[in-house]
Amino acid sequence: MAIQDTFNAEFQEAAQLIALAYEEKLKDELIDKGKEASGTLVNSIRTNIRTDGNKFVIEVFAEDYFRFVDQGRRPGKFPPPEVIRSWVALKGIAEEAAFPIARKIATQGIAATPIINPALDKVAAENAETFEKVLERAAGAVLVNDVFSQTNTKGQILPKSLRQS
Repeated sequence: MAIQDTFNAEFQEAAQLIALAYEEKLKDELIDKGKEASGTLVNSIRTNIRTDGNKFVIEVFAEDYFRFVDQGRRPGKFPPPEVIRSWVALKGIAEEAAFPIARKIATQGIAATPIINPALDKVAAENAETFEKVLERAAGAVLVNDVFSQTNTKGQILPKSLRQS
């Protein structure tokens, strides 16, 4: 296996660990902060790893309204009535309360419940040692492969003409 392939495989593993830990922590944060009325938002969260040039990108997918939970909603338009009616039914609130709730959202907005950054901070803090080990393995694998490809069995450096590519 080429050095670059080993390095990429190790970093792919690290990115996968981060993505899975982040996915779980986002779900935990939503539940801990009481934002799982129907479970739809929690169940919609998933991550994907893709490459973009020389970097790994962790994509997070969720229901559209996740941004309103995380960032809040400014006052302005009324929210969709069917969404509010479904929410009050899930919460066991009388259906007559749907319109006043919608009006309050339209006039006052919805306060933010930060989920994204706290989840990322917790993933970094709780998994730092694991991530370090994966990255050490990646760097070590590259170093070992590089050293052995440029030395003979006695550790003497080979001339460029005899080195493996």
